[in-house]
Amino acid sequence: MDFEIANNYAKQIEQGADAELHQKLANMCTSYLLYLRKKLGFHCIPIKEITRELAIDAVSDAIMVQERRNLPFTICLHNTFRDRCRQRVRIIREQNTIGIMGECDIADSSLVIGMGTHAPSAETKVQNAEQIELANAILDNHDRFSKKVIYQKMKGSTYPEMADIFSSTLNECKRVYWHDITHIRKKFGQNYVN
Repeated sequence: MDFEIANNYAKQIEQGADAELHQKLANMCTSYLLYLRKKLGFHCIPIKEITRELAIDAVSDAIMVQERRNLPFTICLHNTFRDRCRQRVRIIREQNTIGIMGECDIADSSLVIGMGTHAPSAETKVQNAEQIELANAILDNHDRFSKKVIYQKMKGSTYPEMADIFSSTLNECKRVYWHDITHIRKKFGQNYVN
């Protein structure tokens, strides 16, 4: 691929050249993109997919990025092609995982690494709401300082931070927190055993 000609074509397309030049540029870049496919390790993406779809998409993306960032077309092409390939690999991986899960009779895809989480079921939402309501009811019976320590810890504060916030000692914050957590856990245990 002649990088100088590619940069010139990209500038012409940016200034409003016709679709034929866009296709010509994509065809011209295909050999470079096949080289990048090998160099960057995207062997799972079929060559046909690159020649039919990814080359044109990467060229279009590169032209838009070039306009926005004022970089040479070839640098933008490298980056946009890499990003497009990463997206495609992610899709391939998810499709393969779903197929394997079907063969292995795995119903809950959240148990599989890389599958992400799905929205909780209605039953799970109700159960979570009940637990939150129970925890709030338990905390209502605790003194004010105790509630503040629990809520502050839930927000992610450390014991030294809580000692500063509440003008208390580090050990007092620890003691109150663990006393209350133990109490809440016992209450949860009682409510779910019955």
